[in-house]
Amino acid sequence: TANYGSEGNFDEVWKTVVTDGEKRHWRKLYYQVFNKEQRRRARESEYWHPDEYVDDEEDENVVNEEDIHSILHNLKKRLSGDDVNAKRESFMTLSKLINSDGDDNDNILRAVFNSRLAESIIDGLEDPSYVMVLRSLRVIGHIVSASNENAQAMIDAGLMPKMQALLSQDSNEPTLQLVKKEACYVLTNIAGGTDEQTNELLKKGILNRVIELA
Repeated sequence: TANYGSEGNFDEVWKTVVTDGEKRHWRKLYYQVFNKEQRRRARESEYWHPDEYVDDEEDENVVNEEDIHSILHNLKKRLSGDDVNAKRESFMTLSKLINSDGDDNDNILRAVFNSRLAESIIDGLEDPSYVMVLRSLRVIGHIVSASNENAQAMIDAGLMPKMQALLSQDSNEPTLQLVKKEACYVLTNIAGGTDEQTNELLKKGILNRVIELA
């Protein structure tokens, strides 16, 4: 159950994907996201499909763009809800999907923007829980570090004003310091992109704030 917080959280995520999604959704999660221990737990749950079990890696071509869109659509709905656990698990699932080195990675990132999921991820920066903000930042970090084009798409989706507001928060809360450190990492990645992206940070004074916090 590593990265899922507890057995209960893992079971809830697996149950949701199996009961709310289609066959291709749980296959994507099981074969391309879960580690060995998580696969074992899924097989031992009441939501397993023994007639579908394949002991080896699944064919990488099993998931197409339509599958990815459906998975991200479900995650977007969970991020828009009020269930804290659902949000946390959705951010962790997104981190794994976006940070993978698989052939689907470009399709996943394209679908994130086409489905306007990027805006929902950015909205996580305004969550009252700094722990949730940190999870949002880590997903954003994976996206902007993938390419300059993805970084620009996040800027266009409204990233900068919320990053600026985040860095302006003043509190001795230890988790906020971790949040600001992660935010600086994200912004440093963007600053290392195109001249236009660097100038955007300079014009808004964000880069100066990053230097102050370094």
